[in-house]
Amino acid sequence: MASCAARSAASAPGKAGARPTYARREPEKTALWQVVNAHLESFLRYTRDNYKRPLPRYVELELRRFLRCGLLRCGLTRLRCRRCGKDMLVAHSCKGRGIC
Repeated sequence: MASCAARSAASAPGKAGARPTYARREPEKTALWQVVNAHLESFLRYTRDNYKRPLPRYVELELRRFLRCGLLRCGLTRLRCRRCGKDMLVAHSCKGRGIC
């Protein structure tokens, strides 16, 4: 098994011996997440009230999954490097193929 430094050097060209880094996506900081979060319920209500047929159920489910995807509070895994002992929290993904 390669050491953390070896994996990091392979993943970061030009930075030999660099320490491994992981940066969470932080989807809640994106403009799209903020807009969907702020307006999803009113959008769904509007479509129910103003269209003959409601949105397909899969559309609503995809939008709701999008709002949970990548958030630590919605599920995470704690990882620990056996060599250096560093802990890392990795948020679960919705595995969706739509918005995410």
